Amino acid sequence: MKTTTKYIALNQVTPECACVYQGKTYDFCYTNPQNRSLLGTKFDCSHGKVLEDLDLLNHPSNLITLEESFKNVQDVVFVSAATNDHLMYTLDSFKTIRKYYPNHRYVFYGLNLDGPNVLRLPKDPNFEFRRFNTTPYPQYVNNFPGYHFKSLVLAEALLDFPLVFWIDAHKGVHLPGLLEGLFVNTLKSRMSKDYSSITAFIGTGHSNFAVLHPDLLDFFPTTCIEDLKTEQQVGSGFIFVPRTRETLEILKWWVLCSLTEKCINPVGHKLRCNFDTDRFNIHAKCFRYDQSVLNLLLLNKYREHKKYYLRVMGEHVLRMTTIIRVFLVLLLFGIIAILHLQLVQNVGTKLRPIDNFAEIQNLRLHPECTCVYNKKNYSFCYTDPQNKSSLGRKFNCSYAKVLEDLNLLNTPENLITLKESIKNIQDVVFVSAATDDHLMYTLESFKTIRKYYPNHRYVFYGLNLNEPPQFQNDSNFEFRKFNTTPYPNYVNNFPRYHFKGLVLAEALRDFPVVFWIDAHQIIRKNGMLESLFRNISESRLEEGFSSITSFVPTPHSNFAVLNQDLLKFFPSNSMNLLKKEEQVGSGIIFVPRTIETMEILKWWVLCSLTDECINPAGARLACNFKEDQFNISASCFRFDQSVLNLLLLNKYQNYNKYFIRSMVQYFY
Repeated sequence: MKTTTKYIALNQVTPECACVYQGKTYDFCYTNPQNRSLLGTKFDCSHGKVLEDLDLLNHPSNLITLEESFKNVQDVVFVSAATNDHLMYTLDSFKTIRKYYPNHRYVFYGLNLDGPNVLRLPKDPNFEFRRFNTTPYPQYVNNFPGYHFKSLVLAEALLDFPLVFWIDAHKGVHLPGLLEGLFVNTLKSRMSKDYSSITAFIGTGHSNFAVLHPDLLDFFPTTCIEDLKTEQQVGSGFIFVPRTRETLEILKWWVLCSLTEKCINPVGHKLRCNFDTDRFNIHAKCFRYDQSVLNLLLLNKYREHKKYYLRVMGEHVLRMTTIIRVFLVLLLFGIIAILHLQLVQNVGTKLRPIDNFAEIQNLRLHPECTCVYNKKNYSFCYTDPQNKSSLGRKFNCSYAKVLEDLNLLNTPENLITLKESIKNIQDVVFVSAATDDHLMYTLESFKTIRKYYPNHRYVFYGLNLNEPPQFQNDSNFEFRKFNTTPYPNYVNNFPRYHFKGLVLAEALRDFPVVFWIDAHQIIRKNGMLESLFRNISESRLEEGFSSITSFVPTPHSNFAVLNQDLLKFFPSNSMNLLKKEEQVGSGIIFVPRTIETMEILKWWVLCSLTDECINPAGARLACNFKEDQFNISASCFRFDQSVLNLLLLNKYQNYNKYFIRSMVQYFY
């Protein structure tokens, strides 16, 4: 990797870095923040006038502090830009913003917009159209696919507005509370100078190194290639940019790079990537232009991507296309693909049955709760484990056949203990499920699993797929079409997550241990299963710990995302407990076929078969979180996640009994 990096004494401008403009000397070589003797290639002095016009050359005027950035949500100005051929996406994106922020100012920069397209722009008193004037800039700035324009538009916008929220044409907002959540999260834990004022909300699933062009390091040298490999690159299409001193220092170098063809558009560049299974340590032979530039500048300064990335807000981002316009409602609620892990049976290992299932249930057969099936009586009312006299609403007796088919009605067959479930890592089988529009995420997740567990069995459930996906050329890969025929018709409404409990039950019927992982989740480092087995073996085999175990935290309580109608089916013994205990994610869970698992799963399945339970009236995924995300309702519902958490919390009374925080590090 070639480099023209230079080393100098601190606070000294070397002659080869000096630019004189209007009688003043300026340093046009980037200095690495971690090693101030490490300098990049000098930028052209002719760009001094542009920097001055953009208020980036001298001490910028009208700066605000980070504290001042978060005083008033109404001060935020949305900014976007597009060419003629991308205007349709911008118009869709604008509509999603207006849904939640009808009165916020929105400034749109037309990159090459012609007359007819200008006439298509919204007639909105708070919408402002500006033609992006490239006259002050080099001719190649007009090559819009090279992304020279983005930092220049941002700098122009910051001249007029202290709080800019940049949103690419392809991005939209699909949940309320975007700005409110940003303000709350930043004020709560991101106000120190260790955090960037520029904040991104989109993860990429790959490192900076994977999409790096080596020539970029000539301009912005790094102190550590390993940082480029270990830290995730974040998306530049959805970023909050306040006019702070720290922002403008980053923006100055971003602008200089945008004005320099060899920096923003280096020789041999290409946008299309060829990712390997390892998306962090192996180069994908591509370059992300403005995104690579911004990430390198931020990583050099802050060393950790979490310092300029607010992952929890990523759920608010929607990718716009003309095709998905038809399915906007579907995407607003998000289709979370489901991944499972299955256990391959050991040769010679005999799983012992447990015969006291009915006793462990300890259900009271009240007349109003009794269902008769095949001449046997069953209770179809949930009983609160902490208060046996507290019963939930009766589920429909017609579901007894489904429970029987899923091995959940009578004493389940081939049960194992938690200790037996962690005997052999090689027995674990990975299982996934997805709709066709989330198949691409499943593919990336599958690749990361194969990196660390190349020989484990992997079963993929297609939710609306008739044909196996194209990535199944693997002797340990199995495709299964999820058959909804035995279930109520609304199970086909995949955005409401009826399917998850059912797919899990089907998987556990065939495999004694399932590890469920959503399509959007990937394994980021080696030793995941080994660490899980060790954690369980060392401290979680005693009574009182759940065999179902989660590895995904959330920043809110169960109460915050609870629809009260769910309590009609699964009553709780303590509202304070619902407010105090953190809800955990249901997208990555370890699920062995133990007696305790099957008892929880039985009620989860019955809820999944009952629309009023899994999808209660007024349920919506979009949350409106307040600063207090534990004691105040966010007026939303997490569907399967809320159901599973309520069942687990009712039984174990402490979320640490079904959540291992130390395992979070293994996943994105």
